[in-house]
Amino acid sequence: MVEDAKTPEVEGQEKAKPDTFSREYVEELRRESAKYRTSAKDLTKQVEARDATLKEHEDAGKSEVERLTAENTTLVQSLKDRDTAMVDQAIRIEVERAAAIAGVINPEAAYRLINHDDLEYEDGKVAGVDKALKTLLKNEPYLVRQDAESPPPDPGSGGTPIDSTTSSADEELLGVIMAGRKK
Repeated sequence: MVEDAKTPEVEGQEKAKPDTFSREYVEELRRESAKYRTSAKDLTKQVEARDATLKEHEDAGKSEVERLTAENTTLVQSLKDRDTAMVDQAIRIEVERAAAIAGVINPEAAYRLINHDDLEYEDGKVAGVDKALKTLLKNEPYLVRQDAESPPPDPGSGGTPIDSTTSSADEELLGVIMAGRKK
């Protein structure tokens, strides 16, 4: 039995012949490893902080983009509304001018009664006014002044007769309105 007891020790010593390092060297390795762990933790914190900052900037950018998009939508709608109003005004002026020339008693009523679907506005000009006005006056003859010898009053001058300068003034006003639309 004694031999059996010695045999495992000899075999264990031969197998377990460990490499040994000095205590100072091991402690130095541990300190170095601790520095790397600390450095890795610090870098991880920095990356997380930068990720958070980047996300905040992206969110702020989205908010700014969304704000600008909403503002742009509002401005586009405002321009469309302004253009529509200017076109409506140009059509109104042209219909009322043509109605006054045709001897309509109340050119504003003619504008309200005329079939607006027959009128077209393109390139600063109103088309279809004469045809639509003739149709209106055919269907509503009471709108026309019965005394054809007296000149029709200018709708904006309180009853003075229309002359060539008034027509060109209306055309100038229409041109100014259309020039504002093109801007």
